[in-house]
Amino acid sequence: MIDLKETVAFLKEEVSLLKTNMCKVNKNMDTLHNDLHTVKSELQSCSNIISKHLDVTNSNTDNLVLSNGILAISRTLMKLEKSRNTLSDNISALQTTVRDNSICIEQLKDAETSIQNSNKIMLNDLTQRLQDDITRSTSDTISKSEHEAVLKSVHTRLKQC
Repeated sequence: MIDLKETVAFLKEEVSLLKTNMCKVNKNMDTLHNDLHTVKSELQSCSNIISKHLDVTNSNTDNLVLSNGILAISRTLMKLEKSRNTLSDNISALQTTVRDNSICIEQLKDAETSIQNSNKIMLNDLTQRLQDDITRSTSDTISKSEHEAVLKSVHTRLKQC
């Protein structure tokens, strides 16, 4: 019974921790999304500058510098998108874990309730049998061996609990 309560308490703590971590991941995801949006805006701005620059001049050196800049931004954008996808996967995994742990906690609570009910029934049955034995032993004149047999029976039943 104690192990079951400890397990339920542990799982509750785990669910709480997972929910806290999920909130942090969601916050990081929002920040990453904003950063990604900023990078995309910058990328569009660079693209516009390159287009205007190409109209004004045909210098290969200038075009190369601008192209390298746009490639660097593109690589950064791809890294950010990869990080966003990883965070999305982590959020999904956390949600699944929280859901699974919540189900386990409910099942453990149900099992604990069932065990408690079963123990109450067993205790009531044992009490009734003991009362029957006591009534029988006090109403009848019994020998010492019968009395010892009743005590042994009571002792055996108490051990079962």
